[in-house]
Amino acid sequence: MNIRRLLAGDAEAARRVIEELKFTMDGVADLSVEAGYMRSFLADDRHYLLATYDNHEPVGYLLAYLLRRFDGRPPTMFI
Repeated sequence: MNIRRLLAGDAEAARRVIEELKFTMDGVADLSVEAGYMRSFLADDRHYLLATYDNHEPVGYLLAYLLRRFDGRPPTMFI
């Protein structure tokens, strides 16, 4: 297995992960993610999409957001 963080240049891979894994788990049908939106989402360094691959097939993912705090304390990761 291989785990890696997907970045803006990985928009097509990220789209595949979301459509094949997340949408399937959520029971969402006939919905797709635009590659341009995914590129923009992944270009934000506060957004994290990690994908797990087995023989180049996506088998898992982790989606997280780095949240800035209003009280000046260090950011918090929302997973």
